[in-house]
This record gives sequence, C-alpha cells and structure tokens, in this order.
Amino acid sequence: MKILIAACAAAFVYGLIPQVWAQNDVPDEPLPIVTLKAALARVLEVAPVIKARGEAMNASDGTLEQAGIRPTPSFSLEAENILGTGIFNGFNQTETTFSLDQKIERGGKRGARIGLAESERHITRLSALVTRQNVIFEVRKAYIDAMTSAAVLKNAQNRAETTQKLVEVVNLRIRSARDSSAAGERLTARIMAENADVDQARYALNNAKRRLSALWGEASYDFTIDKDSFYDALYQAKPAQPSHRAPDLRLAKATEKRASAALILEQANSKLDPTLRLGVRQFQRSGDVAAVMSFSMPFSFSNSNSGNIARAAAERRRSMWLSRDAKMQFDRDYNSNLETLRAARAEIDAFRNGIIPQAKSALDKTRIGYGRGAFIYLDVMEAQRTLQEYQTRETLALRRFHLAAAALDRLSAAYEGPLSVEGNIQ
Repeated sequence: MKILIAACAAAFVYGLIPQVWAQNDVPDEPLPIVTLKAALARVLEVAPVIKARGEAMNASDGTLEQAGIRPTPSFSLEAENILGTGIFNGFNQTETTFSLDQKIERGGKRGARIGLAESERHITRLSALVTRQNVIFEVRKAYIDAMTSAAVLKNAQNRAETTQKLVEVVNLRIRSARDSSAAGERLTARIMAENADVDQARYALNNAKRRLSALWGEASYDFTIDKDSFYDALYQAKPAQPSHRAPDLRLAKATEKRASAALILEQANSKLDPTLRLGVRQFQRSGDVAAVMSFSMPFSFSNSNSGNIARAAAERRRSMWLSRDAKMQFDRDYNSNLETLRAARAEIDAFRNGIIPQAKSALDKTRIGYGRGAFIYLDVMEAQRTLQEYQTRETLALRRFHLAAAALDRLSAAYEGPLSVEGNIQ
C-alpha cells in the first residue's frame, strides 16, 4: 500500500497541471500587442514637448532672418520760417527740406548678429535632439517597467502553479499519517498568499501599462506588451567613441560657441555708428531747390560698452567650464552604465547557466523525495523558496540590464536619425 501511494505521489509530481497560468494569463479575447517600437512611434507623434521644440526651431529661423537685416533708412520732413511775424507771416518765406537718414554700421555688427543667431539656431536644434532622446528614454523606462511587471506576474503564476501541484501529494501524506493536518493548513495559507501575490502582480502590470500609455495620451491598459524581448539580454555598446555624438556634449559645445558669438557682438557694439543724411531743400519765395547733406558721429566719452563686453567675456568663460563639466559628467554616466550593464549581464549568465537550473533540479528531487517520504513538507517549501529567490534576482538583473542599455543609447545618440531598431530596441 505504501509503495502504491508513493508511486501515485511521484506520478503527480511529474504531471503538468497549468491551471493557474491558463486562468490568469490567457484573456477571454486577445489584446493588441504594443511593441516598444510601436510605443515609441506613438509617443513621438503626439508628445507636446517635441512639438514645442519644433516651434522653437521656427522661431530661431525668424531670428536668423531678422539678424541679417540692415538698419532701415528714415524719412524726415522739415519746414522752416512758417507762421511767423513780419515778412515770415504765412508761408511766403517757407523753406522745406525732404531728407533720408541712414545709419552706417561699423565693426561688423551685422555679421556678428548673424553669427549669434546661427549659434542660437544650432543650440535650438541640439536642444530638440536632446529632448527627443529624453522622451525616448522615458518611453523605454516605462516599457521596461511594464516588461518587469509582466515577468514578476509570470513568476508569481509559476509559483502558484507549483504550489498547487502539492495539494494532492500533501493530502495523500496526511491521509496516510505521514504528515499532520498542520501541513495542509500551511499549504492552504501559502496558496492563498501566492494567489494574492498573483493579483498584486497583475495590478502592478496594469498600472505599469497605464503609465506607459499615458505617455501617448491614453492612460489605458487594454493591450499587451512584448514580454519575450525582456529575456533577450543582448546589447553592443555603440559607437566606440560616443562622446563625438553625445547630444549633451554637443549642446554644451554649442553653448560655448554661442557665448563666443555673443562676445564678438558686444565688441562690435563698442564701435559707434555714424548717420548720413541726404535731402532736398525747397525755397518757397524763389522756387529754387538745393541739395542738403549732413554727417553725424556720436561721441564715446563714457559709453564704450565695456560693461557688456565684460559680462559676455565672463559668460564665455562660464560656458567653457560648464562644457568641461558636461564632458566629465558624460564620462561618469557612460562608464557607470556600461559597468552596470556588464555586471547585470554576468549575473544573468550565472543564474541561467548554473544557479537556476541547479535550483530547479533540487526542487524536482525534493518534490519526488517528498512524495516517497524521504523529505518533509518544509524541505519542499525551502527548495521552492530558494528557486523563487533566484528567479526574482534574475528578473531584477534583467531590469538593470535593460535600463543601462537604454541609458547608453541615450548618451550615445542612438536615436538621432529616423527611428529604427538600434541598441537594445526590440
């Protein structure tokens, strides 16, 4: 009789009854799949901050166009000797002058304005690129959160399924007096706790999907994600020297150039501009006409623009220091994320190639031995808890890997061109 019970228990252990997974993971109707690439395309299409950057580019075009315009001439009309007394009564002695005044720019002001406007336009374009990189990074983080939540849900469902398989074995052992009724009560409590874990994991997944879809303006979770790509821990850091393409560093350099252009403009503004006047004067009494010409030059006793020049020079030095700081920050971030990615990859390999397979083997042997009477219930629970811990650690390592890959892609401008499958986008 004991041999028969042990054989039944062993057969049950080897049987596959995926009731929990089937009930929890398969919806009544298939939900549409939103891949990472599709999510990125949706967000980039509607993101207000990207549209705002586009309008900033239009504004910089207008600034550049205006910077190249020369000073416009002014027309003046001057009438003398009117409405006086004696012979100047009325308009008989009137002298009327029509003239055009033109300011003549010196010191290369127009070229300096154009240079500054071009620098600002370049900064606007790079700022738009940085904004695009940041938006894509936020989408990838949200998608990684959703994939992590899906993996946590899968692990919870697997745990609940594995524990459910012990029910019949524990009942057989209780009926045969090999275990006390307390073992059944502990198993019941554990099943209830693991079912609660499944529910909580599903809520977390729905919340993660809602945060993801909120980025494209829907805040819905009626879709599924590409769960399989979460387990693809493949990535090649590129380019080899990312600092030449890093948008943050390029923006810092562009800001430095803009400060230099602003200094050049302030130096040009220290040159005072003369005004040339050309006109015609009409004498009412004789009907004669004569040309009028004048030239005026402002004095620069106390206005040499020295204050603005000093300010612009200080801003230029400040931008140079900030550019160096940006390079140091980039090196720290890039190397840190690269090491995080490598460490996560090594941990993933360790769990997949040795630790988890060994833990699964230990659990299978413990369950078989438990069915045969060689182990107690607590031994099975300990083996299962150990496997669950390792699977959780693998999931966390995968999350760190994907986050580091996304950060590296952002730092190295992997999305500067048209959206394509680059870096770790699957």
